[in-house]
Amino acid sequence: MKCFQRLRDGLSDLPMGPAPLLVFVLALLSAGLLSLSPPERREADLVFWTFSPDHHNAYLRVVPAFEEAHGVSADVLLVHGTAINQRLSSAFWAQANVPDMVEVEITQSGQFFRGPIDQVGFRDLRPWLETSGMLERIPANRLAPYTHQGRIFGIPHDVHPMMLAYRADLLDPLLEQAGLTVDDLDTWDAYIAFAREYVRPTGRYMLQLEDAAGYNFEPFLYQAGGDFFNAEGEVVFDHELTVQILMWWLPLVAGEDAIAVNFGSWGAPFFRGLEEGDYLMVVAPDWRTAGIERNLPQLSGKMRLMPLPAFSPGERRTSTWGGTMLGITTATPDPDLAFAFAMHLYADLDILEEKFRTTNILPADRTAWGRPAFQAERPYWQGQRLGAEFAALADEIPVQVGHPFLQLAKDQVGNVVAASVARWRRQGPDGMEEFVRQRLYEAAEYVRLQLRRMPDWNAGRVVEIQEVQP
Repeated sequence: MKCFQRLRDGLSDLPMGPAPLLVFVLALLSAGLLSLSPPERREADLVFWTFSPDHHNAYLRVVPAFEEAHGVSADVLLVHGTAINQRLSSAFWAQANVPDMVEVEITQSGQFFRGPIDQVGFRDLRPWLETSGMLERIPANRLAPYTHQGRIFGIPHDVHPMMLAYRADLLDPLLEQAGLTVDDLDTWDAYIAFAREYVRPTGRYMLQLEDAAGYNFEPFLYQAGGDFFNAEGEVVFDHELTVQILMWWLPLVAGEDAIAVNFGSWGAPFFRGLEEGDYLMVVAPDWRTAGIERNLPQLSGKMRLMPLPAFSPGERRTSTWGGTMLGITTATPDPDLAFAFAMHLYADLDILEEKFRTTNILPADRTAWGRPAFQAERPYWQGQRLGAEFAALADEIPVQVGHPFLQLAKDQVGNVVAASVARWRRQGPDGMEEFVRQRLYEAAEYVRLQLRRMPDWNAGRVVEIQEVQP
């Protein structure tokens, strides 16, 4: 009992408490178990992890052609996203059971780039991308999250421009009543005014937005030019721009004249709300349009897409939500073969065309965008050329700065969003701006505290961020 008391007292005396020590011990144990356990049996020449079932299914169909052409075997394994983050970190630590290639979600990617550059577990792909000509074919904005200290550690799987998907059969009569067309809703001011005057009196809402988390606020922050971190890795989400964008966004979802409603952003309630016309529009990055098609085939011919309204005339009319990178690990014995496989999946134009037909995801290789599948008229969307519409917005997508604490920052902002919505509904707008400003500051200070505990992240940091204007 006395030993236990001494241990507890000793842990309490630690400068940052027992939590950091506990995390370190758990990481050490995980690494030890991986290093002591026998390596997984490796029968394939290439092992590739992906977290996306849609990606996995698409890759399985095209792997045999690569195997036959190169005389090798390749295993594409579906691994849950959370498991990828945990297993990959442990595998890099222990240098055991590391796959040759792996896909990582955009928010999670930055955690793998921290520390001395020679200890990053992914290869710098810049030489391969330059030699292959691929570097010139990828929108520069999409490379930024995967670039660190001048190295490119990931190839973008996608671009994910965002539009608004809407019930044309329900919206068009209201626009006609107002003497407008959808092209007149080209700024958020015009959009909101129309929604309040013509849509809300019908009992419907203009838009579906999540109001209990931050992920539906995030695209608007990016569209306005905000971010969670700057190019130097500094926390910036408590700057005045975020305060003002959140103050603009809150009455859309929480005010007495709110134009948006939350039926949930996933699953049956979300699709039922669109089917029944409870809301006329949903935010629609390219990947979400395929989900709408699959789950609501009965709306074929009733749906259309429009660019996001701009904050001011002539400004950006899109944003982005989600993303994936493919990285090649330093553990692979044949990086040239791994890059060839990556190009088979990410740059074979026939494969990209076929994948677009089933996923609607705009690939990062711009040479694919002129192919027939991307130019085809889509009956579901009243004959719109879906690929061409998204491609026209690709170079406008906002930059997202990658960071190892990006998930933490997004979680903190999500907490502020949820608390602000709840307060607005209880008390209205009085004192709201100061509440938002204080909450964002407190959230940012918490992230800064964590940053001070890992000073190696910013050492020598250089992020190449380029805005490519159309």
